This record gives sequence, C-alpha cells and structure tokens, in this order.
Amino acid sequence: MGVNLPSRGVRVMKTLDSDNQPLGEDDKKKTKQSVSVRQYSIVAICIFMQALVIGAYLYSFTLWVKPWSAEFSASSTEIMLVPTIFLYANAIVFFFLGKYLDAFPRRTVVITGLLCFSLSMFLISISSTLSFIYLVYLIIVPVAVLFAGPAAAITLASQVFEERRGLAIGAVGLGTSIGGIVMPHFAAFAIEDWGWRSANQALAIFGLVLIPFAFIALGATKRVTIDEKTEQEAQREPSRVFFRRPEFWLCILASTGAYFVFMAVQLNMAPIALEYDFATEETAFTISLFTAGMFIGKLLAGFLSDRIDARIVFLGIGFLMVAALFLMTMQFGHPVLLAAFFLFGIGAGGVIPLKAILLAGLFGPKHLGRVMGLAAPFVTLYSLGPIFAAFVWDIYKSYVPVLYVMIAILVLTVPFVLRLPKMVPATHAPGK
Repeated sequence: MGVNLPSRGVRVMKTLDSDNQPLGEDDKKKTKQSVSVRQYSIVAICIFMQALVIGAYLYSFTLWVKPWSAEFSASSTEIMLVPTIFLYANAIVFFFLGKYLDAFPRRTVVITGLLCFSLSMFLISISSTLSFIYLVYLIIVPVAVLFAGPAAAITLASQVFEERRGLAIGAVGLGTSIGGIVMPHFAAFAIEDWGWRSANQALAIFGLVLIPFAFIALGATKRVTIDEKTEQEAQREPSRVFFRRPEFWLCILASTGAYFVFMAVQLNMAPIALEYDFATEETAFTISLFTAGMFIGKLLAGFLSDRIDARIVFLGIGFLMVAALFLMTMQFGHPVLLAAFFLFGIGAGGVIPLKAILLAGLFGPKHLGRVMGLAAPFVTLYSLGPIFAAFVWDIYKSYVPVLYVMIAILVLTVPFVLRLPKMVPATHAPGK
C-alpha cells in the first residue's frame, strides 16, 4: 500500500513522539520549552558539521592544489579532476541514497557522515598516489557530504521545526558560509606549518570530536510529520510517483535557473569587477560584501517564508537579483556596483534555502531527503552557469551581455514559480 503525498492546499502538520504517536496537549505543554532547547541544539550541530565538511571539501580545496601537484608530480588539470569527481559523484550518491535521510535515525545519519568525513581525511593523508585520492572522492566523500552536509542539515531542520521551519532551514544554511570564512584560514595555517598530510589528519580529528556533541544534540527531539503512516511505507513509495508530479519539475526548473545565474555571477565576480577598473583590494571587498549579503539572504528568505507564501518570497528574491544585475550593467560607478553585488548576495543567499522550503511545502518534510536526492542530478546542471558565462564573454568580450542573459534566465523562471500550488505557512494554517 503506497503512501499518499501531500495534496495541494493547506498542509496540517502533526507532532509525534518517539513512538510515532500524536502528542497530547499536556505532553505538548510539558515539553515545549525542552523541545525548543533541543531544536536549537540541532541547528547548532548542523551549522558546525557543515562548516567543517563543506569548508574543508569545497572552500579550502584550492589550498591543496599546489602541495598535491608537487607531491604527485601532477598537472593542474589532473588535480582539478578531484572537484569534478566530487560534484558528479555527489549527485549520483544523493540520487540513490537521499531517501535514507528520511528513513534513518538522526544520530545514525549525522554520525555516519562525520565518520566518513574523518575516514576520508585520514585516507587522503596517507595516500601515495593521486588515483587513490580520486577513489576517496568518488566513494567516501559523497557519503560524508550527504549525511553531514547541507542536505542532512536541511532535512533535520525540516523534521524538527514546524512553525519556524523556514527560518530554521535558513539558519542551518549559514553553516556553509561560516565554513567558507573560517576553514580556509585554518587549512592555510595547518598546511603551511604542519604540511598537508598533518593538516588532513587534524581535520579528521575535528570530525571525530564533533561526534559526541552530535550524539547529545540529536536526542529524542519530537519530529514533525505530515501523516501517521510509517517510515517503512514512505520508503516503499516508487520514485515514479514523485517524477509524475508536475510540481516536482516546476520546482526543479525554477531552482536550477536561479542557481545557474547565482553560480555564473559568483564565479565571475572578480573578472566583472576588473572590467569596471576595480583594484585587487576593491575586488576582495566586493567578494566580502557578496558573502555578507548571502548571510542576510538566507535568514531573510527563511523568515519570510514562515509568514507568507514561499512562491512570493521566491519571486521577490528573483526580483532582487534582477535589479542587482541591471545595476551592474548601468556602469554608474564603483559605489553602485558594490551595492549591486551586496543586493545580489542577498538574493543568491535566499535562493539556497528556498529550494528546500519549496520542496518541503510541496511534498512534506517526511519526504524531503528523498525528493532532494531525486532532484539532485537535474539541479546539478547549474554547474554549467560559469562555463556558459565564459562562452558568452568570449563572443562579446564584455560582461554586460552576460548579465543581460542572466536577467533573461531569471525572468524565464517566473511562470514556473507561478504554476506551483499555493503554500500556506504553518503559522497561518487553519486552526493556528
């Protein structure tokens, strides 16, 4: 017998206890304060684990290029195969294993991810060939990212928060940004003073240190679910049920378009700034402004989606990105361009949690991990954004046409968003 997915209209959430039974009113009042503490402890562990995992694998990767090239007598192209393997292996693993984010206990999910992270860092530290590192990034790293990265954090937040789910998803999203700020500094220090092998071993130890904190934080927090069916029944639902839902594809098209523009501009920020005669120091400041905007955007998108239809929030974020891109094309001077990058950062930061918020609203938090996994191979197409931007620049030798194309792509996402069903926040559902 299959599990009915959430239908269009208002979703009424129920909070279940550890035995999957609805909580009584007395139980709710008794545990309200303690549950809130446990909820926020889960947000904290999600932020820390993402900062470590994504900060090390993604934001700090460039720091290993030079020592690996010297150690293994490898070219830059051979080294750059590592992030390529990581990107596509992660999408494949997410596609097949994403459902286990919903099925496995929270402790099992996060501890497995952290153990895989520590194992990968240790194996890389003792590797004698670059091919061995390829294997680690192909087999172990994707599992670590799935179970201790953004997908796991978003799934956990959606499961334990009801009325403030959007803000929780936005808050846990700060983990990757924090990792991008903190981890490169630690990695640079460790590689310079201890050597790259010892640096990897230190990161492996950090992963192990987080495990007991994760075990405590991921205790018996009450889970929010959409119905009273068992997890086993939910996992038996065939994937084609999700693929046949038009909302699934509409959300993918809208999200992929916005991500495509986000990545195209983010990875070309320095060249765009240089085209406007920015000095190197000003370019660095531009990147810092963009990062600060992303912090604000993640929280703002989550906060607003708890209060109004998430579709409206998505459209508002898209409008902000379009306005920022338009300002970039006008060449009004450095202050305006700095403001434009800051506004674009707010929009780009908002896009990141909104994909998960939309999917949680459409399919329910119980199915979120699985649906994100099924969407992963398609959403990964956003990685072509920087390549496409470079292609357009090669034709026109200017970033202004590139920016106009990005505006057009964002405008094309509007009908996809409007065709999504209305999503009423939990705080505004009937009976609230």
